[in-house]
Amino acid sequence: MSFQRIEVMGAIGKNAEVKTINGKQYLAFSVAVGNGKDAQGQPRPSTWFDVLYNYNPQTQEWLLQRLVAKSIVYVDGRVSSNGYVSKNSGEVITSLNIFANTVEPNGIVQKNNQQMPQYAPQMAPQPYQQMPQGYPQQPVYPQAYPIQGQAQMPPQGAEPMPF
Repeated sequence: MSFQRIEVMGAIGKNAEVKTINGKQYLAFSVAVGNGKDAQGQPRPSTWFDVLYNYNPQTQEWLLQRLVAKSIVYVDGRVSSNGYVSKNSGEVITSLNIFANTVEPNGIVQKNNQQMPQYAPQMAPQPYQQMPQGYPQQPVYPQAYPIQGQAQMPPQGAEPMPF
């Protein structure tokens, strides 16, 4: 049995767009993942992944609106690579592609300096205005029980335990 899965979290390069490939709709976007810094403290170039995700406009319109440039996203799925020769420079270009199983926008997305609204408010739990009948109105905490047996407090000035 073989298994392949990749997980990345990074910044979206430009707003996601809907693409139709062989009659199916997909969300398409690119994710940049930082590679830390070199010995001199300079940032290394980011690794870019092109992502395709099955898209259903009736249930996932909110997702399209959240996948905007510079926002953070988590993606997991199958990875593949493609290579081609650039017509302009003649060099071989390789791209890393993810066919995503999971896409989760992460962080607060802002557009035109305004916080975007929540897209699934019906899923947020609503607090009770009043507790149901039979439940205490104030939280009940367990009472502390005294320690039984030989346990004693260490004498004042005693050395702390070495752990």
